[in-house]
Amino acid sequence: MTGGNWAIAYPLSPFDADNNRINDATGQYTVTVRATDKVENRTAAASYLVYQVRVDTTPPTAVMVSYGDQVTTNGDNVTIVATPFITRNVVLTGTANDPGAFASGVQGLEIAFTPVELLDTLEAASTLYYLNEPQGISSYEDATGQGNNGGCTGNRCPVNDVLGIYGSAVQFDGADDVITATVDISETNATVSLWFNTTAPNGGLFAATTGNIGSTADRALYLTIGNVCAFVQGVQADEICSAGQNFSAGQWHQAVLVLAPGVPFQLYIDGELGAAAGLVSASTLTAQSGLALGYARTRGGSDSYLNGRIDEVEIYPAGFNATAVAALYRRWQPVTLANPGAITTNWSYQLPANLEGLFQIGGQP
Repeated sequence: MTGGNWAIAYPLSPFDADNNRINDATGQYTVTVRATDKVENRTAAASYLVYQVRVDTTPPTAVMVSYGDQVTTNGDNVTIVATPFITRNVVLTGTANDPGAFASGVQGLEIAFTPVELLDTLEAASTLYYLNEPQGISSYEDATGQGNNGGCTGNRCPVNDVLGIYGSAVQFDGADDVITATVDISETNATVSLWFNTTAPNGGLFAATTGNIGSTADRALYLTIGNVCAFVQGVQADEICSAGQNFSAGQWHQAVLVLAPGVPFQLYIDGELGAAAGLVSASTLTAQSGLALGYARTRGGSDSYLNGRIDEVEIYPAGFNATAVAALYRRWQPVTLANPGAITTNWSYQLPANLEGLFQIGGQP
């Protein structure tokens, strides 16, 4: 309850009325609402609010028509039938379908081009937050399954389920909203990637912390006067920033911090180097034990909070090179749908002119 408004995250039972396990929650449900006051007066049955809702948990499917089906699947086994060579700048085409019994239609489709030499690397994140949680939820799932779930407390929680770069994102208020987690990040070999969208020229995006907000932190990403900065506390405090840019114009951007053994740390923005390399190659903050989203402690020692959105946070236990960062940036790109919202629709995607190499092409509606 918040004032006169209420909200509830209601988990559907995994069993039906006969105690049989439900493997697919797709179906039509009756939602009944009643109220109870502090002395147990309860809404009369005749005055219950009753609604019919339809739940669709059947994922959409997509196929590429331009080159036909190149793989076959049998359970967990995938067989490559052919590896076609694309030798000109073509438009890829295909169809997408939402097959659920209560299908709501295909709202979007993304396509990914992953260099084959990076397939294992890009599938080995140590921490991954999609940030697709519904409103009212204060726990954020680590999609790697390693249990590095994030969390927030009370009025310091961001707003969930706002429009993201992919699916939903979280909205921070710029005052004190923050998501924290207990995660150990390497001082010498790590890649931190996230997407952000803001109209505020200053604000914290990410920090590796010692577990407490407002105390020592580094391996940080933040905005300063519209430019993106990265800070690492090494043998000296070192900050690198983009110059002459405005990344606070209400558009989505990707920021990536890279620490690799023996080389100065680097900052990438939207798949390209965003600043000259730093001076230090490792963090000396060995007491680090956590992370913070929507917050950073700057090189000057000030706390900075984001007024804006964050989505798709990924941490890898390896320092990526430029090729891997570029692949991470373009991994999921939106395609054009002929009829957005339709049960079945055609899609198309103009192949980038500068894409060269051997890639795995994937799609997700």
